[in-house]
Amino acid sequence: MKVRQENVISLASYPAPTYIVGIDEIEEIGYMVSANGESLKSLSSLSTQFKIIKQNKELLWQEVDDFWSRYHTNQLVSKFADQDWR
Repeated sequence: MKVRQENVISLASYPAPTYIVGIDEIEEIGYMVSANGESLKSLSSLSTQFKIIKQNKELLWQEVDDFWSRYHTNQLVSKFADQDWR
């Protein structure tokens, strides 16, 4: 299955870690690739370099955690908070 170029561009422009996952149904193994703009234009095939295995899941978790730990969302005071809502 080919991922359309506009979908790849949309994923790559999202300001957070994004990934594309593909499943080889015959071999019953998954693969993932970053969709954060690292030279992605379209995706007619998926690299098999990054199997979804324990080691890569741990690296993925750390990568995403490192990204989000830079943000202190619990300190956000939104100007759009409904003060009357309980």
